[in-house]
Amino acid sequence: MKKISMFFAALVVAVASFAAPAKTPTKNDLADFYEPGQLCVCVYFEEEVCNDIVFAGSYNGWDTGNPAAMAKFAPLDGFEGWYYVAVTDESASIEGKPVQLKGDGSFSWDYQTGDPASWTIVSGTVNISAGYDGEADLKGYSTAEPVILISAYFKNHNTPCDYVAEYKDYTIRLNAPFCAGPDGTYYDPAIIGDFNGWSDGVAADYIDENTFEYVFILKGAEKTKAFKFKALGDTDWSNQIQLQNEEGEWYDNPNLPLGDETEISIDYSAGRFTLCAPAKELVTLTYNVTVPEGTNTCYIVGDMNGWAFTNEMTKVDATHYTITLDNVHDGMGYKYCCGPDWAYEELTAAGEAVGNRAYSENDVVEAWAAVYVPTAVDNVVVENAAAVKKIVNGQMVIEKDGKFFNLLGAEVK
Repeated sequence: MKKISMFFAALVVAVASFAAPAKTPTKNDLADFYEPGQLCVCVYFEEEVCNDIVFAGSYNGWDTGNPAAMAKFAPLDGFEGWYYVAVTDESASIEGKPVQLKGDGSFSWDYQTGDPASWTIVSGTVNISAGYDGEADLKGYSTAEPVILISAYFKNHNTPCDYVAEYKDYTIRLNAPFCAGPDGTYYDPAIIGDFNGWSDGVAADYIDENTFEYVFILKGAEKTKAFKFKALGDTDWSNQIQLQNEEGEWYDNPNLPLGDETEISIDYSAGRFTLCAPAKELVTLTYNVTVPEGTNTCYIVGDMNGWAFTNEMTKVDATHYTITLDNVHDGMGYKYCCGPDWAYEELTAAGEAVGNRAYSENDVVEAWAAVYVPTAVDNVVVENAAAVKKIVNGQMVIEKDGKFFNLLGAEVK
């Protein structure tokens, strides 16, 4: 999920073709509603708001399992239709978006805000990008001042205001793959989906002794919602059930909808768990990339480094970078960024998402979400050989004389 959630296409300014609110707040109007260092987001929703709106994002690790514990938007007094939220988020790149809860107070991504074209940035700093299914992802927030936005509509114009949920009891029987991982472990399947907020895999209720099927019983699950399978105990989506297409390529089992039929049988016996795949031999590979003019630095970020900004590439010339890495293989996914943060990731020439790359000796980056400009503190490495760049919690810092400094030159304690 993490890697999928990294497929972005940048939008610097949304198309401002929507009806403006009668009165728009300024940063001064929000000064009393957040503390210094907090992120304050203020949004005007043009489509109907009938339930609580929560802020789903990096401030709580994208935990949506308990909506009551999530940060909620509150109406802004004196500004009809405007809502604000304030959160403390120490992530290297702050991300988050509004989602309207259902009438029963439960969470569903069906009611998140719309695609990038639905947003207008009034003031403040945030990158608005196309996410996994076309919805907008909002990331790279700045806490220097409130971020004031207009949302024209929710995803696919879905709001829970006129939706009547239908709940059923489902019995799902799974004929699962039978295979062992590298350590000889045979994996049991788990079911995960909208019914539990995609928060953790749930074990089968029992195994049918006659058919050897894993049987999952979902009580009061909402019709139309999705589910899928992964290995029991898998917490980072690294061990899903995979299926094979006609070309022999393996892919993760898809999301399936709950429908009218309450007795569901699924045969994945010809599949495998991800970790049952034959291990690839680790080798040394050289990655070369052509980048847009004006690029100041380039990082390769992927499976080989845990998706952290630890591998800065060597500059060949103004538009070419290279790096040679040991203990990698050509099946490892990766992306390029022109700075030590996801705010600087690569895009297509049309500003659309770039998926995880597979190895190619020569890659081409068509565009960046933003261009990173190193600050004066970076020169500390040149001026003082004792100064060393490091990554701390995903953030670039400078160590000098036993102290740490961020890229703005402020000491980090």
